[in-house]
Amino acid sequence: MIAKMSKILCTLVIAVCMFILSACGQGSGGSKTGTVTGSYELTAARADGSNEGAEQFEMMKEMGMNATLTLNEDGKGQLNMFGTLIEITYDTEKKTITVYDQEMGYTFEDPTFTFTWEGTALDFTKTDAS
Repeated sequence: MIAKMSKILCTLVIAVCMFILSACGQGSGGSKTGTVTGSYELTAARADGSNEGAEQFEMMKEMGMNATLTLNEDGKGQLNMFGTLIEITYDTEKKTITVYDQEMGYTFEDPTFTFTWEGTALDFTKTDAS
């Protein structure tokens, strides 16, 4: 009887520990569900899923050509692609961003916001603490 209760107690302790550890993994660092609002800077660009565009991207950065993304709380924002300002909208429920009336999906893994536009995956990294 004591051995059976010991096994049940041990199983219960293991279950509680697993629950506690899984809750610890949901902190703010690396969160996929953190707030997307804020300011971002383009940190990577990959054409058609490869790194072929990496050289051109680095060359543009060296020339001082930057791209930024601002996402406001109201679902609107601005994409600055190397000096061209583009008004955008985004929907956190559908996980979509709309640029020039073209709606596309995005992923957000704090602090990186990624979407693919015209065959190029764009990774924007958050530059503020909002």
